[in-house]
Amino acid sequence: MTEASTAENGVSVLIPAHNPNIDDIKQILIVLANQTYKDFEIIIANDGDDFYDAIRDILVLSPIPFQYKKNEKRLGLYFSIKENLRYCNYDNVLVLEQDIIPLSQDYIKSLIALLQSCPQDVVTSRLMIDAETDYKKYVFYKRRISNLGTIDHSKKIDGSFSNVLLETEVTFTKADLMNKHILIELFSTGSSDSNTSQDIILSTIVRRDRRLVTSDATSCEIGHSDPNTFSFFLKKEYLYGKSVFAVWRHSDKDTLISTSYFKEKLSRILFVIVETIAIIFGSLEFFIGGTLALPLLIVILGLGLFYTQAVLVHIKFWDFWRRNQRSLTKIVKSTFYVVLLDVAYTLGILRRLL
Repeated sequence: MTEASTAENGVSVLIPAHNPNIDDIKQILIVLANQTYKDFEIIIANDGDDFYDAIRDILVLSPIPFQYKKNEKRLGLYFSIKENLRYCNYDNVLVLEQDIIPLSQDYIKSLIALLQSCPQDVVTSRLMIDAETDYKKYVFYKRRISNLGTIDHSKKIDGSFSNVLLETEVTFTKADLMNKHILIELFSTGSSDSNTSQDIILSTIVRRDRRLVTSDATSCEIGHSDPNTFSFFLKKEYLYGKSVFAVWRHSDKDTLISTSYFKEKLSRILFVIVETIAIIFGSLEFFIGGTLALPLLIVILGLGLFYTQAVLVHIKFWDFWRRNQRSLTKIVKSTFYVVLLDVAYTLGILRRLL
C-alpha cells in the first residue's frame, strides 16, 4: 500500500491457485503489472504444489506490491479465499481465479469506474472465450454464463472495449470485485463446502438485493488452457452439483427461486429424473416382455432429443457450430455431452445428499 493510498480507494487482487498452468499465471501477472491503474496489490493464495520459483522473476520485477502465500494444508477454493482475505490491505477485493486472463491494460481501471457508477451492485468481469475453442469448452461455459462473449485471437484484440453496462446472470463468474467486509461477513456464516465459492456471490446478491453488473471494458478470457477432454468438464460439473445445497442453504430462497440461475438448474435436474424414471420402466417392460417397451423407448429418445436441442439452441450453439465445427459428428457428440453434463451435475447433488 502506497503512502497516498487508503484502505478505501485501492484494490487487493486475490488470486486463489491450485496447481495452475504456469503460462497462464505468468500471463496474468504480466497483464496486471502493466495495468494503467496502479493503486493495487497482488496476493497469490497457493493451495497446491509450490510454484514460486517458476514466477519469481516476474514478481521481483513487477512494480506492483505482491504477497505469495502458501497454505499450510489443502483448503479448497472456498476456504483458501477465506483464509487469505486477512492479507488484503484494501477494502475492495478482486477475486481473480487462475484461469481468468484480463484482456486490457485498463482492466482494473474499468472495474473501478463500473463500481463507482453502480456502488449498490456487485461488479464483475465480462467473461470471454476463444471463438475457435473446442465445442466441449463452449457448451460447458456458455450454459453457466449466458452473456459469455467470444474473441478472435487470430486478430489483434481491441483494448478499447465499449463501456456499456450489462446485467448478468446471478452466478459466480470467477472475477468479482467485492467489499472485503461483506466477504468476511458471508464467510463467517457461509458454506462448509471447500470445493466452490459460488454461494458467496449468490448470497451477496440475494440477501442485499443487488445485481451482478459488468461491461465489455472489464473483459477477461476464461479457460484459456482447459484440456479439451470430457472428463475434465464432467468433473467440474460434478463439483458444482455438490455445492448446490450450500447455495440453497445460505441464500434467500424466495428471491433465489425467481432467478434464471435457479430455473436453469431445476430444469436440468427434472430432465434427469424424468429420463431415469422412463429408462427404469422401459427396462422393466423389456425384461418382462411387455408391450410398452417400444413406446417408452420412443418417449425416452424423444424427450432427450427435444431437451438437448432446446439447450443447444438456447446457448446459440448452432451459430458457434456454423462458424467453427460444421461436422455431423460434433452435433451427435454435443447432444450426448449435454446429457452427460446434467448427469454429472445430478450425481454431485446425490453425493452431497448421501
